[in-house]
Amino acid sequence: MSSAHATLDPSARAADASNAPPRGGDARARGGERDSRAPCVLSLENPALRNALADIPLMLQWEVLRSAPRPLAVDEAAEACRISPASAQELLDRLVETGLVVRLRASLRERRITYRSIASEVAFAWDRSSAEQACFVEQCREGMRAHSHGLVERHAARGEQALLNRPHFCLHSNLLATTEELKQIQDALRTLGKVIAEIEERARNRATARDRAGVADPPVGQGEREFPLHVRAELVPLRHPEPCFPHFSIWDADSLPMELAQRTRAPSSVLAPRELEIAARLAKGESRPAIAAALGVSVNTVATTTKRIYAKLGVRSRGAFVARMKDG
Repeated sequence: MSSAHATLDPSARAADASNAPPRGGDARARGGERDSRAPCVLSLENPALRNALADIPLMLQWEVLRSAPRPLAVDEAAEACRISPASAQELLDRLVETGLVVRLRASLRERRITYRSIASEVAFAWDRSSAEQACFVEQCREGMRAHSHGLVERHAARGEQALLNRPHFCLHSNLLATTEELKQIQDALRTLGKVIAEIEERARNRATARDRAGVADPPVGQGEREFPLHVRAELVPLRHPEPCFPHFSIWDADSLPMELAQRTRAPSSVLAPRELEIAARLAKGESRPAIAAALGVSVNTVATTTKRIYAKLGVRSRGAFVARMKDG
């Protein structure tokens, strides 16, 4: 099976695009249905990309576009990031220059300039033999950790009794693990990432439904009981929603083929026999209770297995899952 990814050089990409997408690059950047199996891969050899990744506010703006169900205008991006339209415009222009974002000209359908991410999933590849790139990757990771700690401390410093009544989970551990156990931890972290992505997608769908119905968002902790949370190996209650952390992967070039192969292999070669049986039933539209009854297992077991199936297949939504199952 041929890989769906492409290695892109953003510096070679045109800054503007019509509603027909830019030349070259990942197929998902061409305006068609996005393929969730393989990400758009960019090389950290490009200095402009390294500068962008090191700029947390810039990448938070990019995440708004990446996760948006449609291209956004400047005022919409500004509102989502809680910044002024002038600041949003400046960040969007920078993102266009790096190639992470495409600017779409106004059209009869959309009478204003809009912006979208080049792909729904982006990965950055770095070369272990490059001391410069290795140093940058560590600086980038440290920057994200510092931003995470700062966010939590900012909310904790203000304090509020109601936060103590919200769900809180924390896990820190130092341990020795075998190679196989390490693989189990890596798989669990991948699954956690997929679960979080699915929850984010459902939250966006709820917000879209409320917007279409003209219903105001419920106060935090009321209505549908939506709590703003930040996840970092611990689940921390926040006083108010914060912009989503940018979702991207940083892979060294040596591990890139393995990661991409995991996303493009046929389901029958990725899933265990019981997982494949449950996946086939899900793809046919059977409900989890019906599957549980047919296989003599609990609904919770089916739900847990479904999450593991999604993680192994590299999908985040039901539509992407059904399309992935057609690969055989």
